[in-house]
Amino acid sequence: MSPKRSHARTAPAGIIQFSIGIQGLDEITEGGLPTGRPTLVCGGPGCGKTLLELEFLVRGAAEFDEPAVLMSFEEFTGACAGRARSSTT
Repeated sequence: MSPKRSHARTAPAGIIQFSIGIQGLDEITEGGLPTGRPTLVCGGPGCGKTLLELEFLVRGAAEFDEPAVLMSFEEFTGACAGRARSSTT
């Protein structure tokens, strides 16, 4: 079993955050995502929401042995799988 995500830190508001592991995104989120809380990613078509989700989930599963669920309401299975394959090359 791989180690769980590390580099947890406590934000000024007392919220524990963990490193996302995607270069630059930890800086944008000021330290990472909140631990134990859902995070909503929203934006217009083509802004990269699905690719961000896939990158995050694949890294979590492959590097940290974490379970994951991808909820996508307007992506077809084949299109989503194709995007995942293209982002890993």
